[in-house]
Amino acid sequence: MNAISQIVAHIVTADIDHASTGSWIYLGVAGREFSLDTHGVDFSRGADANFRLGQDSNVKYPEYNDPRRPPLSTEDLHHFPVYLRVESAGERAAWCLE
Repeated sequence: MNAISQIVAHIVTADIDHASTGSWIYLGVAGREFSLDTHGVDFSRGADANFRLGQDSNVKYPEYNDPRRPPLSTEDLHHFPVYLRVESAGERAAWCLE
């Protein structure tokens, strides 16, 4: 059982009309959800972004988006699905991924 110290999510928003979103995006990994939100425009049309959670974090509120607190292990990956969840917000709720 190995501890997970960092999760990197590579997210690409499609480069088509109306692809961007203003919604909140969450990554589910190993039974936890993490907010994918940085200080930039994360999900605009054509955006290609890496979200680092845990070690060398680049997301807002890193203390709440850290797989080390409470600790996750690679064993947890076998018991829970990995997913993205969109929580709609405002007029630009839709989102198109590559």
